[in-house]
Amino acid sequence: MIIFTYTVKTMNKIQKTLLVLVGVVWFWSGFGLAQNNEDFRMDLQEARDRKEPGFFRRPAKDDAEEQMKHADELKARGSLRKAAKAYKAIVHTWHESSLAVSAQMNYAEILLKRGKHRRSFDEFQYMVEHFAGQFDYNAVLDYQFRIANQLMTMKRGKFFIFPGFTSPERALPLLEQIIENAPDWDNTPQAQFNIGLIHEQAEDYEEAVISYEVVRSRYSDSDYAAGAAFRRAHCLNEMSKLLPRDERQCRLALMAVSGFLRNFTGDPNEETAMKYAEQLKSRLADLSYDIAVYYDKTARKPKAAVIAYSDFVRHFPSSIKAVEADRRRAELEREIGNNE
Repeated sequence: MIIFTYTVKTMNKIQKTLLVLVGVVWFWSGFGLAQNNEDFRMDLQEARDRKEPGFFRRPAKDDAEEQMKHADELKARGSLRKAAKAYKAIVHTWHESSLAVSAQMNYAEILLKRGKHRRSFDEFQYMVEHFAGQFDYNAVLDYQFRIANQLMTMKRGKFFIFPGFTSPERALPLLEQIIENAPDWDNTPQAQFNIGLIHEQAEDYEEAVISYEVVRSRYSDSDYAAGAAFRRAHCLNEMSKLLPRDERQCRLALMAVSGFLRNFTGDPNEETAMKYAEQLKSRLADLSYDIAVYYDKTARKPKAAVIAYSDFVRHFPSSIKAVEADRRRAELEREIGNNE
């Protein structure tokens, strides 16, 4: 009895300890997530509106040149937070100065070094919208593209032994902004392709198909055209599985697969696509045969059944059901002739 009571008490203590531990993990995971994603909660409009002088953005020096030297010294010493504040003050106070562009670039770069990915992206975007033609456009696009790709794979909510989780959808607005900034940039096809991947991973197949179609049609000469054509076919194939009795959806998937096989012979995904094609053709054959059987056995409409069996044999002559379908068609034609 004493042993039993001790065991129960011990178990209650263990349960309480586990509950407390779970609570602590939940709290700190949420806190860490909030801290790691401070940049996502910021007012994005603030990053886009023209920066103006303000009480909390006052420079430490009286002119832009001295303030720039001050900011550079802070950066060289590794005081990144203070350096960022100093560079930001230049942009707010001397926006029309030639130093404002350099200060803004430094500010955005420091935010990136400090792990403020979304804020950094928007500060680079500020350059696009307010300092057009005054900086290396490709360098800024490279930064933005790197940030978007990092957010696609970066884990959130890490805590001790808990690895956290990825949420690639955070990169969607960034990739879309990059495409808007530079629709003909070298990396734009990949950005559009990545949008498709994100939608596909979320099983939002309709949006994925649209994104892949843009790559396939608008960037047909890019290295991502073949991959986009295959992934589009794959998504349509998955959609057809969700609606196995939908003939139209099945045909759309087969058209996409057939188009990929026709246009990208020798592609590494060719074998997989051929399997998709066989499966889709088999499913279409079953649907076609079932329609004929329905008119024949259920609806009792022999003339409609004859037409359906004939269509089945014409479109699927190699099907194992073709012989039976042709036999039944001939039988129904004789019955119709005898009754007329």
